[in-house]
Amino acid sequence: MKYVVFALYVWVVVSVLALIIQLARRWAFQRRRAAANASSHTSGSADTVIDLSDDTMAASSAPVPPAPAAVVSAAKQAGPVLTKEVKPEAVATEARPIVETAMSGIPKLDLSDAAPPETIAPETLAAAAPPTATGGPATGGPAGLTAPAPPVPPHVVEGTPTAAGSTPTPASPVPDPPAAPAPRTLATVLVGVRLPCDLLPTPDALHPPSDDRVTLLTDAAEPPTVGGAIADELERLGFEIAPDGDDEAVAIRGEDTIGMKITSEAFDATVGNGRRFPEATATSVALELWLR
Repeated sequence: MKYVVFALYVWVVVSVLALIIQLARRWAFQRRRAAANASSHTSGSADTVIDLSDDTMAASSAPVPPAPAAVVSAAKQAGPVLTKEVKPEAVATEARPIVETAMSGIPKLDLSDAAPPETIAPETLAAAAPPTATGGPATGGPAGLTAPAPPVPPHVVEGTPTAAGSTPTPASPVPDPPAAPAPRTLATVLVGVRLPCDLLPTPDALHPPSDDRVTLLTDAAEPPTVGGAIADELERLGFEIAPDGDDEAVAIRGEDTIGMKITSEAFDATVGNGRRFPEATATSVALELWLR
């Protein structure tokens, strides 16, 4: 509203100034007309008559330079009769009552009581922010944007949604699935075994290589010595030894059962038309171990 009053005030001032200019021009015109009439009566010559009719006055209403200078110039060109110059002070003195009358009805614009712009504190903005999905005010970012939810801990399943303003309670941690049991092989059953009598693995043409069977060969001991030494080693590992025929035995420990067989003449053992133990010598003894 104050800006509207200020604009009205400016418009009135401009209008009054325009009115003053028009009054000054009309006053100058009247002086020129009186001077011309006086000059025509004095000289008595029709050639010196100046036609200052209303048409001429209308034509002079076009925009001209400031009134005081134009009036002085026109008065000098009118002839020797106009000997009194027009002073701007006289015009201002005569127009002052008119300006004061026009300005008396316009209220003065006072902007001294205008309130400075209000500074909004950050706390006020945070309090006015829209609530988040959990019911609290939005923080960290523009209004309407909420911080990302924290990641769900490993092995925790999110609980069902709850009412606004409360934190969902996560379900109980899910235990890791039990590890698959290691495959049961002869090597896993005989972990920690120390082979006696320099026994070493050897190829066996009768049985291809596998995880549940091995064939050992030695030249350092006789068959009874090899049999007694391997039985002692398996007993050290917790097995119980029991005979199973003339040349075989079994070692039992819980669910693990191992079969054993000694071949005393490994060099002469054959399979089809070939030797069964290609690396055997005349003094070699073969020992077979397998899972049952």
